[in-house]
Amino acid sequence: MNYIIKYATNEHELERILIFAKHIFGSEFNHQSWSERMKAHPELLIYAESEGKVIGITPSHLEDNGNITIDIVAVDEEHRKCGIAKELIAQVEKEAKNLNVHLLALGSVESAEGFYERIGFTGQLLIQSEKHTIDELLALNPGYPVAFSNVYDGKINQICLKLDEPNRELQRLYETTFYGCHTQTMFWKRI
Repeated sequence: MNYIIKYATNEHELERILIFAKHIFGSEFNHQSWSERMKAHPELLIYAESEGKVIGITPSHLEDNGNITIDIVAVDEEHRKCGIAKELIAQVEKEAKNLNVHLLALGSVESAEGFYERIGFTGQLLIQSEKHTIDELLALNPGYPVAFSNVYDGKINQICLKLDEPNRELQRLYETTFYGCHTQTMFWKRI
């Protein structure tokens, strides 16, 4: 399959990425915040294109703490299992090294967890809630080491637990015990 890896350098290219993301996920993405990220680091708004059509995306951004978050990893259904996602993430890693960044982070759907493990990412369980305190969230932890706790964006209480492998029972326990609580496997890679 012939495709090229590019990054968004203008509003038109950014719009193409966001339209693709909406097509895959069915929800809108904040154009203004992505436009600001593009102005700061266009090299992190990476996408794959074939015959003039966007077929995969890995828009990412540099966090205040100096790490890079890969916000979205998506490949068009027709082009999956061809190595496109792996190459897109490799490009993010290359750009991270150019920026002297040493840690990448991303969230994953359950069906993609094995993929991230195969390409060198380590999973941890992120638990977050706007309604419940960090102490409440920690109280339900059955003894896993805590990677970090944080208040994200000034309103979302987060804890991250180090697990050797996904624990779906624990995820469901958090989600049923704390109404409005969300869990997700977060993946990290030191580069």
